[in-house]
Amino acid sequence: MVFFWCDAWLQAAMDQAQLSFSTSFAEGKPVFGVACLDNEVYVIRRRTADVEVYDVSSYKLMRRLPVNKLHNPLDVAACVQTKRVYIVDGLDPSGKIYAVRTQQTTEDASASSSGSSTSWSVGEMAMNVSVTSTSTVVVTCGKVAQLREFTGDGQLVRQITLNGELVSAQHAVLLDSPPDCFVVCHGWMDDSLHRVCIVDAQDSDCPPMHVYGQQRGSGRQKLLYNASHLSVDTRHGCIFVVDMGNRRIVVLDDKLKQLTDFSVIVDKKRLPSRISLDPERSLLYVACNEWKDVFWTSGAVNVFSVCYQSTGD
Repeated sequence: MVFFWCDAWLQAAMDQAQLSFSTSFAEGKPVFGVACLDNEVYVIRRRTADVEVYDVSSYKLMRRLPVNKLHNPLDVAACVQTKRVYIVDGLDPSGKIYAVRTQQTTEDASASSSGSSTSWSVGEMAMNVSVTSTSTVVVTCGKVAQLREFTGDGQLVRQITLNGELVSAQHAVLLDSPPDCFVVCHGWMDDSLHRVCIVDAQDSDCPPMHVYGQQRGSGRQKLLYNASHLSVDTRHGCIFVVDMGNRRIVVLDDKLKQLTDFSVIVDKKRLPSRISLDPERSLLYVACNEWKDVFWTSGAVNVFSVCYQSTGD
């Protein structure tokens, strides 16, 4: 996502987001990641070594991109400059990242297209991935409380150690404003703190600049319970956060003040886990999966239309 600090951002931060369910697609095995790029939506599934590519208008499966040696994809992020998607392999203890070219020629969804991919090792088990406005790739390593930033071809740019409060960091996105700051969600099922934080990369061992959430919670308390993923809308100054345990999306402003929240329950058996925002079409893609007998059993992508109303009106 690209960020610009200007008066428009300040005004936009007062906007209130409204979500309305549009449709579902990609029904099948559990969906562990979704990303949008140009006119396509990319979907990865549990223990599946390819990327499904859907048309953004019809949500028809157009083709599959094979990823050699990919075992269990955990997350995917798209880069508009390089036309690649970056995938985390959750079974690789060294945190393997796969960079997959998206520009293909075949439209035969029944056969895999001859895509090309490269990979590199993060050095630690990786959780989730995001792409910056300068095409670098940010990988969250929750077990060692670090963010590792790479070039698009896998060269390490920097390694950022997070403050000890940020236990089990799950996903991080680099903000352009404030300069060199990350918004990070952290806290796994059994952790006591479930929060979203803004962290200064130049002073990352200090407490976060802004915080949303505290002790994990659910039900009427409306506290975060497993905030697993996030996405940012620069135009309207909103940060969308997946609150998996409460089956909702929380919308925050740039200081992490809650603007609103929305239930994303379409199928009562499923939990939201990953999101991807298409700001050009004002669409939010939410990957939802069923958890049964300690296993993810099935999933789909739910599509929500996003509209904004200014509180200043």
